Order: sequence, then C-alpha cells, then structure tokens
Amino acid sequence: MKRAVILTLCALLFLGCRQKKTHAPQEETGTSVQLSPLPEVHSKPVTLLKYPIKAVLVETTAEAIPTWREFAWAKPTLILLSQNPQLQPIPAEVKTDAVTLTLNGNLIDFQKKATSRSANPTILPHMALSAALEAGLFSRVVWVLPIKKETTLSAESFRQQMLSTNDLSKEEAASFELKNGSFIGKVRGVPVQATPLYALTPQKGPLLLHLDLGFFPPLYSNEIKTPLHTLLYATLKALRAQRLSVMAVTLSQANLSGDLPLKVRFLGDLVVRLLQDPERLDQPLPTNDSRRNEALYLANFFQKEKVLELYRQMEKDSPTDATIKYDLYQTIRQFKQGNQALEYLTQAVELDPLFALEYLELATLAQEKNRPDEALRMLSLAAESFPDDPFILLNMAEIDQKIGHTEGTREIVDKLKLLPWSPIYQPGIDEYLTKLGVAHPQTRER
Repeated sequence: MKRAVILTLCALLFLGCRQKKTHAPQEETGTSVQLSPLPEVHSKPVTLLKYPIKAVLVETTAEAIPTWREFAWAKPTLILLSQNPQLQPIPAEVKTDAVTLTLNGNLIDFQKKATSRSANPTILPHMALSAALEAGLFSRVVWVLPIKKETTLSAESFRQQMLSTNDLSKEEAASFELKNGSFIGKVRGVPVQATPLYALTPQKGPLLLHLDLGFFPPLYSNEIKTPLHTLLYATLKALRAQRLSVMAVTLSQANLSGDLPLKVRFLGDLVVRLLQDPERLDQPLPTNDSRRNEALYLANFFQKEKVLELYRQMEKDSPTDATIKYDLYQTIRQFKQGNQALEYLTQAVELDPLFALEYLELATLAQEKNRPDEALRMLSLAAESFPDDPFILLNMAEIDQKIGHTEGTREIVDKLKLLPWSPIYQPGIDEYLTKLGVAHPQTRER
C-alpha cells in the first residue's frame, strides 16, 4: 500500500509505504519466548561523523529492534530519520506477543515474525516504533522529517494526516502543537518531537540514531536538480553539525518496504562507509562512487552507451558488488538484450538474494503483457531466493487457475492450506484458498 501524507497546507510529504516482498519464513518455530532481564551493554558514546562508528545495517526498521534493546537500560532518546514514523498500531490480540518479541527476539526472529510476507506475523514492519514504545525501550523520540526548507508547516495538517494514516490515536494527535519549527506531543505516553532536519536542536544523550534510507525519496527530484550523492552528503553533513553523541547507529535499507527502489540499494553500503570513515565527507568521491554519480546523471540524457561503459568499468574494479551487477542488468535491458540482462540479474541475486525482488516485478510485467508462462518462470526464480514467502506461491496458484492448470493450482493450494494463517492479518484467507482450489475453468492440464 502507498500512503500519501500531507504535512503542510501547500506541500505533500510521503510518510507511508507500499508493502513489498520479503523472505521471512511462513511458519513459527520453537516455543514462545519468555520475558527475561534486559542486558546492560555499556557503550562509550561517539560524536556522530566526527569519529568512526560501525553502523548496524538491516533490511527493515523492525530488524533494528534487537540492537535498540541492547541500550534499553539507559532509557535513551531515539533519533529517527524516516519518511514513515513506524507507528502503525499493534492489534490488541497480539500486543503481548509483540512485547515479548521486542524484549527477547533476535534478528532471525524479527525476520520471521515482523514481516507482511508471512502467513502468521506478530507485527508488521511499520509497527517497529510502536513495538519499541510498548516495550519501554525509549524515554523520548525525535522523528526527523524529510521536509524541504520552503515547506510551510501546519500543526492541524500534521494532526489530520497522522490520523488519516492511523499512526496516532485521536488523543495522541491532539497532543501535538507546533513550537519553534517542530511538532511536539506524546505517543504511547512517550514525548515525541517531529521536526525537519534543518530545525533540529541540539540533543542531549543518551542517544541512538536510526536512519531508514526511505528518508531520501521525498527530498529527491532527479539527478539534475537534487543529485542523490549530493543529497546524501548534505544530509550527513547536517547531522554532523549537530554533534550528536550517539551510543549506536542503525540503518535500514527500505527495499523490502518499497520505500526505496532496488536501483539505489547501494546507499546502504555507502552510508556505512561514511560512518566508519567520516573524513570522506570532505573528500572527492571514490572512483566507483564518482562513476555511479556520473552514470545516474547521464541517464537523464539517454546516453546509455556511456552509462554502460561506466558500469562496466565499475564491474572491472569491483567484480563482486551486487549493486553494480544490478546496474548492468538495468542498463543492458535498454539495449533489448533480454538474455544478457537476465544473466546479470542472476549474478546480482547470487551475490545479494534480495535482488530477487526484481523477479517479482518482472512477473507482474509479464502478466500485464499476457505472458503467464513467463510470469510463472519469474515467480519460480523468486521462490528460489524466498522459499518461505507464501504469497509467491499464492500468485503462482492464481496464474495457474487463470490459464487452467488445474493440478498445479490444487497442488499449491494444498500446501498453502497447511500454513498457520493469521486471523488478524489474513482474515478470510482460508475461504479464498478453498475457492481458488476448486472453482476455476479447466482448459488444459499440466
């Protein structure tokens, strides 16, 4: 789903996201985790982007929770840079399970139980901050909004739009007022400041910082007006100017949530490198970063030959970089060389399985072109990387039904019926599967 959130009377700010595919397994394993005391991890604070810090890079914001929990003993302030506040409410029926997961789950647990691509999730990815607040991980939250300086802020617009996206209750929304360029209120009983980066005031510790890379699209126009590398560097320099003393930094890629396209997946590694070596912020771009920057710019002028040459040079210097393989896949597609392009996509997936999300896009494209056999082939390739995603199988069953592959439909439906589908997140799925498995035209068999 996509949710457009208007934070001002005259400008749109995209806060929500479209749920995309993930590789979370569909079955719950093991026994339920019991609550246990939180460990006390004593970490010496680091001045952000003045001294090196090793950031924890994950796929979704929810996957950052195990790292956040390590510092819960200090009752820190979370500084969240994100276009989505991660405040979707947790259903009452699973709130206890959500708190248990938050206080005890490891990364694998969150990959299994904090995804919309599971038959029986505990929470969904955009409930991450809700879960953290329910579990008492933070004493305060500073939500940094991706808003440009020319934007006019309105407290009433902010309140209404947070209500429309269901991120805040009526009482929570009513608590927010505009003060000194920031929205100040309370969420789940915790003080929250929602502020543009340019209005951020000095923050006292202890602090954790989380940057969801989906933060950048609302600030980005194109490579001519707002070059991506320039935008990223300017954002990090603005953060450096705050002299934030942080205990830890987490980053989320935002590809699974759909907030960031695969073509800019390279941002995650780039930010990690800059945090580890902050002096690079004041130096020229490294060779391959400079080449990519130029390639992104030239793409606006349809210079695909030059763009391809730049990506081939990058591949020569970094032959195991999955993002470059994906760039080559996208570029070679423009030359109508489908097989060669798919070979590069295969290489990208081998190096980074998340690039298999592209197969799902290709499957959708094939269906739009009325090529069901090709759609099934792409879905099969996606399933190899995401074997526990039940919705890939469901899509395959729907295509089989449409083209009359009776046995294929029934075989898949029988597998899907064995899964523990959530009555909360997937109501009516059992009835749908039953109808899918029996009521369809029989034009031909496998």
